[in-house]
Amino acid sequence: MTTIVVMGGSQGAHALNAAAVGLIEDGVPADWQIALVTGARDFSATERRLRGRAGTRVLAYLDDPRRAYAGADIMVTRSGASTLAELAATRTPAILVPYPHATDDHQTLNARTYAAGGAAVVLADAELTAARLRAELQAALEPAALQRLRAAVQRRASVDPCATIVARVKRLASSKGIVP
Repeated sequence: MTTIVVMGGSQGAHALNAAAVGLIEDGVPADWQIALVTGARDFSATERRLRGRAGTRVLAYLDDPRRAYAGADIMVTRSGASTLAELAATRTPAILVPYPHATDDHQTLNARTYAAGGAAVVLADAELTAARLRAELQAALEPAALQRLRAAVQRRASVDPCATIVARVKRLASSKGIVP
């Protein structure tokens, strides 16, 4: 069974919810199970609309995000800094859909930077439809593609952030003539 978690961050994301609902209503492979974390705003309507769909669970929020990340084969989510840190820490492959109205479009920069090493797929919000989401999921969940995503996430997560920061501070100090 392949577990897909679709989550728009703490407030939810209407565009992600709409694409996921369309995907589910159009029918998903029998070996997919989808957890759709809608946020409070879209929860009631989405839960009513998808009630009784096999392999689908609709949640307003996550009580235990760590468990959701650990159980996901892939996540579809926004690309805020906290989300990316959680993806890296839990070594979870993702399809990132940057929030297009974020200040200075920082989520797009976050997503591109994170995905540069192959740890994620980036899908622009303007291109997000049920059909496109299905195509991206099918491509990412092909065994070889999923293995590449997992290996890239593992490489990204194996970086020691503290050591990286210390090394950069030492280089900066050295370039300024300060001996650390």
